[in-house]
Amino acid sequence: MGPEDLKEFLGRNSIRAEVVEVEEGWTGGPVVKSVLFMDESGGPVLVVLEVGRKVRQGEFARRIGRRRLRLATREEVLEATGYPAGGVPPVGCREGLEVYVDSKVLAMGKVYAGGGSERHMLLFDPALLAGSYPGRVVDVPIS
Repeated sequence: MGPEDLKEFLGRNSIRAEVVEVEEGWTGGPVVKSVLFMDESGGPVLVVLEVGRKVRQGEFARRIGRRRLRLATREEVLEATGYPAGGVPPVGCREGLEVYVDSKVLAMGKVYAGGGSERHMLLFDPALLAGSYPGRVVDVPIS
């Protein structure tokens, strides 16, 4: 999948967000990232959090009822989300993906996130995430 698929998803679901093309070295902001982890059984778990923050994987795993989490490979990211690493949006990924949103993201105002490729960003209000993932907005342990 790519930016056009994301645009189609947004339109089909009447989501107010914009996919924008950015130049290499773009430094706009604020930005959130979508990080994919794999649990002990190989199940994917996507976490949306502010760029520059790092998930304390062991603590987060226990919080969501897992024994452990590891960062996904680039191949696993593409397989689980449908998007390439570096372009994973917080919405519009493959059906059934388990997604958690760090509660701090909701206080950020309009943000940018992966927009379907490394050259595209999604501009949106983070309140969208609370509506998209009810019960999945959590305090992600950060280091």
